[in-house]
Amino acid sequence: MLNIFNVYFFIFNILNFIDVIYIMIIQLKKSAYIKFSELIFVLILIIGFINPYVENIMYYDPLWYMLEHYSLYTAGILLGNRFLKGNNLLFIIGILPAVIWHFPLPFLLGASFFNFRVLSELTLFIGGVFLGSSLDSISFRIKIIALSLWMIGDTILSILFIFGIKYYTNEVFPFSNYSPYQLPIVGIAMLILMNVVIAYIIYVVVKSYLIKSLG
Repeated sequence: MLNIFNVYFFIFNILNFIDVIYIMIIQLKKSAYIKFSELIFVLILIIGFINPYVENIMYYDPLWYMLEHYSLYTAGILLGNRFLKGNNLLFIIGILPAVIWHFPLPFLLGASFFNFRVLSELTLFIGGVFLGSSLDSISFRIKIIALSLWMIGDTILSILFIFGIKYYTNEVFPFSNYSPYQLPIVGIAMLILMNVVIAYIIYVVVKSYLIKSLG
């Protein structure tokens, strides 16, 4: 549950996101090619999970917690890709939060303690921004390798969740509220989201190829 101390941290977290969004909106004037609908979509991804109601649910429901990870990382990627220009180093740094926060102990620390939750949210969002800002500067080969590694890692974690692996539950870490029976639905949701992402990537690649061919 949120106590008054954690509420202050929550407000601090919100203000940080607002500051980032404000800077992005200022930069919007310099980015005529961005669609307003995309900015709205990013705000929905953030506000949909960074709010007291959902934050409290995530202490007890790993599905919402995992969906938040996808949501904030995706929001960061979209913003970074639109407004910033990164490099290979930022690409690597951007990947790290997505990897670190899905090992058992960091995963459950973020799920169970508000201070770690704030840290996970900020680093996942910023990591997404770094990754998104670097997508135009890395080679197609690196993109394919990174995508393949993500698919492999996500698939392995999904399978572990489907089988209710105890290392992500209170059977190994008593401070957690998550139980093994809660994990299978998380694994299934991850597989569905992965397939949606892959389908969208294929759509974008094919569309781009057709436009270049017909143009």
